Amino acid sequence: MRGNRVVRLLLLIGCASIMVPAGAHSWLSDKPVTTAPEITFATWNIMASRLNKTSSLAASIPSLQSDIIALQEVDFKTLRSAKNAGEATPVDQAALLASSGKMNYAECKSIDFEGGQYGTALLSRWNIERTEQVKLSNTAGKEQRTACVNYITVPGMPAQLAVIITHPDQDRDNTLRLKQVRELMALVDNVGKIAIPVLLGDLNLVPFSPEYQELTYQMRDTLPRDGNFTYPAWNPNRRIDYVLTSTAQKWDVLQKEIPVGNQTRNDIDWGQLSDHLPLIVHLKLTNI
Repeated sequence: MRGNRVVRLLLLIGCASIMVPAGAHSWLSDKPVTTAPEITFATWNIMASRLNKTSSLAASIPSLQSDIIALQEVDFKTLRSAKNAGEATPVDQAALLASSGKMNYAECKSIDFEGGQYGTALLSRWNIERTEQVKLSNTAGKEQRTACVNYITVPGMPAQLAVIITHPDQDRDNTLRLKQVRELMALVDNVGKIAIPVLLGDLNLVPFSPEYQELTYQMRDTLPRDGNFTYPAWNPNRRIDYVLTSTAQKWDVLQKEIPVGNQTRNDIDWGQLSDHLPLIVHLKLTNI
């Protein structure tokens, strides 16, 4: 009898080890995807509209021609936001930019600032069904950094998208940023159990850095390592902005663009809007 109980216990443990949350998929089964639509992702650090009027940033959103836009350095009704918008009262920058693009939006307010909040936001052509904010490691005196996970159901996709926006520590000493990147990779593993992760943001790191090596153990950069500079916007000499997909899936990169100066995207002078240029990547999921 004891032997039978042990066998049953081992069977139960074996079953438990392969159980996954409801709605989860086996991403490593190398199954072709034929129904997935083409999706254009963009990421843009808008510098809280400190370089130009918020109305000018909002007017540029339709020109990105993107389905999903990750924004960093966003003010949510701070005192500064009123000044930068030329208004008497504070404004919600995410709401203004989403309205201009006729998009849905979600906010991740990382810190309290000047009577409001400051953080990241997501604009989406599709409804954002759920948003979760995860605090990243921090040290005394540093700005709290977060990861903002947004779950979106896109018609034709085999599972939900988990669009993760982040903006890690910016110091030249990469000790804290490296720790935050490792936490982000653990987060990608976790959300990858139930959704298809895509990571976007101003990551404050360059290709060939130790942090980039950590990222690309399990993420694919949608751009080549060399070139494709996004910062500073008025004279770009390095890339610190990224659209990354999980190595558990295969996405085809159909097109990429970093609008420079006033020569692209409806003659908008992008170098006058923020200290970062937007990064726009057109993708199609082909294997899951």
